[in-house]
Amino acid sequence: EYTTVNEGVEFLWDKFIEPETYTSVLEAIADGTPIMNLVQVVLYDGFTKGKWNPDLMMMLAEPATYMLMALAERQDIPMTIYDGELEDETDDEMLFGQTLTDDRINQLKSSKESGTIPAGILTPEMEEELESLPEVKESLMSRPETPAANTESLMAAPVGEEV
Repeated sequence: EYTTVNEGVEFLWDKFIEPETYTSVLEAIADGTPIMNLVQVVLYDGFTKGKWNPDLMMMLAEPATYMLMALAERQDIPMTIYDGELEDETDDEMLFGQTLTDDRINQLKSSKESGTIPAGILTPEMEEELESLPEVKESLMSRPETPAANTESLMAAPVGEEV
């Protein structure tokens, strides 16, 4: 369906900012799912649905990673780029069976630390859409509210009834 990187990037961006996808992706990132794992799932799914061929799938990996980083950065969500990042294990990081070079990994880390996405990854239209995306009202990292514990005895008479 898509034969150029630009077409694939536009499709992925539109997919990432759909309300249900947007929330799910941000929740996954907030839960500690590495961004590269999400990218592999999304790109492989697109491949199985005939959206792109294997070569284009590989070329979309880097822009898709930066797009997800931009979404997480906008919400101030701490992110993990790849498995083993916290242990600084870059030796065997793989993407679709291909080893990522240390240069690529260092570029991703640098972007994460600086909070900037390299020029040319997001189009001006994408940057506008990024700014207009809704803020997550409740922190994705916050714990869900738990109801107040019932302090009455289970053996007590129901309220309003006398024994």
